[in-house]
Amino acid sequence: MKKINTRNNVITYVINRVRDSKDMYITVQNGEVEIIAPYNYSNRQIQKIIEEKKDWIFKKIEEYNFKNKNAFNGIERNPIKILGKEYKIKIQYKNIKLAELDVEESKIIITLGNIYKRKDNKKVLKLAIDKLYESIAPNEIERAMEKTRILLGYAPEDYKIEKMQNLYAKCIKNIIIINPEIVKFNRETIDKIILEQFLKLKKKRANL
Repeated sequence: MKKINTRNNVITYVINRVRDSKDMYITVQNGEVEIIAPYNYSNRQIQKIIEEKKDWIFKKIEEYNFKNKNAFNGIERNPIKILGKEYKIKIQYKNIKLAELDVEESKIIITLGNIYKRKDNKKVLKLAIDKLYESIAPNEIERAMEKTRILLGYAPEDYKIEKMQNLYAKCIKNIIIINPEIVKFNRETIDKIILEQFLKLKKKRANL
């Protein structure tokens, strides 16, 4: 990885030397600059050509950044909710292998490995948010379950947390199934949803 300083900016680039090539080519893909140069080209020759083409290179990088910024802003305009509170999403990239997720006062920062720069952020983002809900759900659901047990003096034999389509909770036989996405709602709403399932389950038992 090499870089060249221009007046107010730095161009970082990778050189691939090719023995059979007579001409030098510059490509800008996913915001990264690659130089394909004849094997006998010196670094000084390459830097001179990059300096000549710097306006074109910066234009291509800006086009890529603008495209990604628009996709990011689209996510920010539709923030996610955790316990009824809205959080904006910020995606950043670092040289890491495992994704990191931090929740701040009103923002969720998702840090991904650099390899994800070329992938569809929406899919990666959805996976990260699903994992976030799954990590929060056990404590919040157990809190609501315990509150309802005390209120009704009754408890189901078991419950489980499971992703569902278009449902936040349901009861089957003696088991209450709860979607981890229930943690989108505030605690009052979570408590009401859990209470409804307790009452349904109690009614089923009474009819046996």
